[in-house]
Amino acid sequence: MPSDRKNFGTSIFELRWPIEILVEEVRRLLDSDPPKFANWSEECERLLEEAFRSQEPAVEFRAESDKGEWLAALVEHAQRLPRATKPKPYFSQRGRERVEPSRLSLGETARRVRDLISDLERRGYLVQALGQNCVDTGEQFGTLGSAPWDELHRRLGRNDLLPIERWWSEYVLDDLCDVIEIIHDVIARPARAYFHNYGACGWHYQDFRTGVAQRLYRALVNEILGESNLGVALGEGGRCEEVAGGDELEPLIANARADGNSGGAQHDDFLDALDLFRRRRATETEKRAAIVTLAGVLEERRDLIRENFLQKDDRALFEIANKFNLHHRKVDQHNKYDVELYFQWIFYWYVSTIRLTDKILERQAVSGL
Repeated sequence: MPSDRKNFGTSIFELRWPIEILVEEVRRLLDSDPPKFANWSEECERLLEEAFRSQEPAVEFRAESDKGEWLAALVEHAQRLPRATKPKPYFSQRGRERVEPSRLSLGETARRVRDLISDLERRGYLVQALGQNCVDTGEQFGTLGSAPWDELHRRLGRNDLLPIERWWSEYVLDDLCDVIEIIHDVIARPARAYFHNYGACGWHYQDFRTGVAQRLYRALVNEILGESNLGVALGEGGRCEEVAGGDELEPLIANARADGNSGGAQHDDFLDALDLFRRRRATETEKRAAIVTLAGVLEERRDLIRENFLQKDDRALFEIANKFNLHHRKVDQHNKYDVELYFQWIFYWYVSTIRLTDKILERQAVSGL
């Protein structure tokens, strides 16, 4: 059995990727056929370099004598890995009271997206679409053919958008969303790579995985969009959707979406409720339905809440839904309140409580309770 690795919970193992994608890719390498192929260790290192903020996990892996055991331990203790966090406030920021958190402008958001796409391209995520060159075999066309940028512009119906490194500073919101979406359509993670030394040819990539790349891309793009004032997010289908954004609670939603265990058995319902409530043009009925769904997630965890919260907290949570014209819609329920403000408050309260119970369950799983 893999041994306990206490340092998996330290800051050097701070994740860049969503945890479920890391675990999926590590398991793929552990279950590879043939097992431990020729450059297996190098592929493992490449994965670790991508998935973590620091290079130290890859360095530690490289020094291990039993690398398979180390990876198995990483999977076993994955819930202990720290999620990415923002830097602590600096002196001037700590000294200011009630300062509204700054949001990324369109230009700042486009720059961040440019950096992300450039990094993914450098790691081979666009090779399947754009192709690659080799000093031995010449130009190898990708799925977009011999003129990939022209093909991308043909699909977009306009020019002067790509490559992003050239045009990002001139984007309006529609341009940025178009680029985000079309990159989602063609992105693929190379499962294997090798370095061709001859003639300084460079890295060559193969065995591409589209699904995992698109899930990773959505998570990383939404991390950026969640810090912006643009009010959009990249949906599951790879298309930008309007959301109610622009407040300091966006990181709560982004973290909930990135955690594949949020809401437990009702994970999909939980995510649907987040999307339904936060649509920019969501109706009162839709918002009410989203809150009722969240109440259902909490109902499943009522015993957990009773055990870990103050004695009357669980009663207050469910009285909100039952007494304020949300759930059963009875004549004796309260209905004279500002719907917009009240729904915002109860929605984020419920989401915060669900996230808190997620953390309690994670802690109990680690401790074996």
